[in-house]
Amino acid sequence: MRLPATTMRCATRLLLPAVLLLLLPADVLASSTRINSLGGSGGFFEDDNNVLRWCGSLGDYPDWAVIETGHFDLTNGYDDDWGKTVSGPGGGVHARFDQAGRWGTGGLYFHGRADDSDPGSLHRSHLGGSVTALYSREIAGVSAGLMFRHTADTEFKSLDSGEIRIENGYERSRDDLGLGARMDLSDNAYLDVAADIRHISDRAYGYDPTNLDWDTGEMDSWNNYGLRARAFIGLNDRLALVPLVEYISEDFTGTSFAGAGLWREASDNKGRMIRFGAGLNFFVNSDNFLLVSTEYIDGQVDHTIRNLDGDIDYFGQENYTVLLMRLAFETRLAHWITVRASSGYDHINNQGDLSENPTPGEHIPLGMGVGLHLGSLALDMALTDREPRGLSRYSPILPVVESSTWLSITLSYGF
Repeated sequence: MRLPATTMRCATRLLLPAVLLLLLPADVLASSTRINSLGGSGGFFEDDNNVLRWCGSLGDYPDWAVIETGHFDLTNGYDDDWGKTVSGPGGGVHARFDQAGRWGTGGLYFHGRADDSDPGSLHRSHLGGSVTALYSREIAGVSAGLMFRHTADTEFKSLDSGEIRIENGYERSRDDLGLGARMDLSDNAYLDVAADIRHISDRAYGYDPTNLDWDTGEMDSWNNYGLRARAFIGLNDRLALVPLVEYISEDFTGTSFAGAGLWREASDNKGRMIRFGAGLNFFVNSDNFLLVSTEYIDGQVDHTIRNLDGDIDYFGQENYTVLLMRLAFETRLAHWITVRASSGYDHINNQGDLSENPTPGEHIPLGMGVGLHLGSLALDMALTDREPRGLSRYSPILPVVESSTWLSITLSYGF
């Protein structure tokens, strides 16, 4: 059994023996698959994969490599109910630049779909593959982290029958720049904070008999950012409280989709989301971990679609609240096998006027997983009854997603 880091600096300062045993799950080489099986809210417990959102914690998880399938539906593969590709394979590595850690720790990830590396946004953009670079170093007792993420996508459609020619092209890119820090609050508590700004760039172009050659030109914005904080607070030798708060603001003008086609339009998107939550980690003993968490999300996005001449074609608003409750456990049956399961309650209430806004929806999610361990090598598998969702996926169309069986697999190695 290995430690996720040689010292796990911040966590070890909890000075709570039972808590340490679970915050440092030596035989659990953690992953997004583990997060899926424990209910999907990875912010409420320690996990290697959380460095994508909390880059200040990277130094606590050095010398680790992972290959992942992403999540896929057993019937439709990586596609959702609308045929959009939502996930894909990925992998990453963390490594210290020197054995003593004085030069810090670096991380590099590749994901087949950008959704799997999203640090948190308001839009489910279905962008293509992404690359994420991370760096963390301890400065004056604080683990400071940097994050850079790039993703892009292009699409081109054409119809040329000899009598009529129609072409549509689309380009989008997104760059995220982030900062993070992990610091001690006291002997039995530590704090994670993270912030990032997002540069979103869109362009659409094409040809049709009515408008001939048309081009929206490049539309881009840096006016998009996210702020988040969480704390791990040891209450006694078995309980740790994890409060969490997050705020996201996005305001950009991009190209517009309508159905499966590309249109000569621009879409002004302005929105915000605030998220509050708390998790309670109960460490029964060194082999059993129980998590109870509650989250509340309030989000709004205004969408204004304009023609290239600036005239408004459509205005629609997403306005929604989401309540999420989770109960999850993880137990080690033997030194080589760990099992996990989760359930809970989801409720979303929509007040917006988008055409696809459903009536308020409720869902009881189910998830389960297993981890197989051989020394520093681990194989994690998870099954969920609905596609695992990041923050960008709690849109007003959440309740209409049909229940289905989603599988994810991770192979990880500590070196």
